[in-house]
Amino acid sequence: MPIKSICYLGENDEILFFYSTEKSDEISSRFSTYSTLNNIKKIIEENEKKSNDQKYDPYLGYVGINLSLFSSYKNYAYAIQIINFKIILTIDDNKNIYTDNAIRSLFVKLHQFYSDAVCNPFYTDRLESEYFLKKIKMLIESS
Repeated sequence: MPIKSICYLGENDEILFFYSTEKSDEISSRFSTYSTLNNIKKIIEENEKKSNDQKYDPYLGYVGINLSLFSSYKNYAYAIQIINFKIILTIDDNKNIYTDNAIRSLFVKLHQFYSDAVCNPFYTDRLESEYFLKKIKMLIESS
């Protein structure tokens, strides 16, 4: 399973949903996710300066390596600036098997899962439904 963790962050960088495939090392996974926030903010600022007239692309791409000393995990990000919403994906990609298009399509699916959950009339402030978790697990298994 190359996907190691998925994190949805809200407006103030609070965790809306976090799922790690490595339950024994979840704290380290959360730390690595938060450690990429500075890189994400820098990339967003650079993109704003560069592209005033260009179409906005929420896919930010590779945002930094996991800070664990013994891992080959890479962090990728997707951000919707209007609502300050972010998705951070940690992938074990030591063989570089994922292309940008493959990762981008994963983010599109993850964003669709979020949209479906938020549009549910019974949605609370957190993404806690069993259906949402089931969709995430199926995506991880199929990747």
